[in-house]
Amino acid sequence: MIKLFGDINIPAKSYLTKNEIILFSYLLSKKTKTYFSEIESLFLDIKEVDQKYVRRIVQNINKKLGNIGYIYIERKTIKTEINCDVDIWKFEELLKNKSDISEILGIYTGPFFPSINCIWANKMRMYYQKIIKKIVENYLKKEHIDIETLYKILRVFPELSTSELLEEPI
Repeated sequence: MIKLFGDINIPAKSYLTKNEIILFSYLLSKKTKTYFSEIESLFLDIKEVDQKYVRRIVQNINKKLGNIGYIYIERKTIKTEINCDVDIWKFEELLKNKSDISEILGIYTGPFFPSINCIWANKMRMYYQKIIKKIVENYLKKEHIDIETLYKILRVFPELSTSELLEEPI
């Protein structure tokens, strides 16, 4: 599984550079065709980003991905085909199906893309954190709190104490 929550894990043949990780993750988050103009805005810190630069990054990623997927370049768009699970896709699917909090917390193991600092990643991180906080808040309003789920909540939000979560000393 490709993991973008918590510790990033992309099972590639070799190490991906920061820009390769950013581009690949962005494409995974989109799931559909993406226009070059969108991708160019990802790399605002690099002065000369053009289609040639993006194509070179895509070629490098494709060499490193092996059999887990491939990125196709068309005239003005880029599309990915992935042959394995992706945690953000699974997370969205669980939300859509109104799955159990325990399943959701099994996928959400920490902030989205925690080690990457760019505008897009920061926005996505805040988006997912708001969702997970709302889910946890709703769960904690229940009368019965499962201890296993409580541990998963504490793993995601280590700043909370069990007494705060249970509203009584343990």
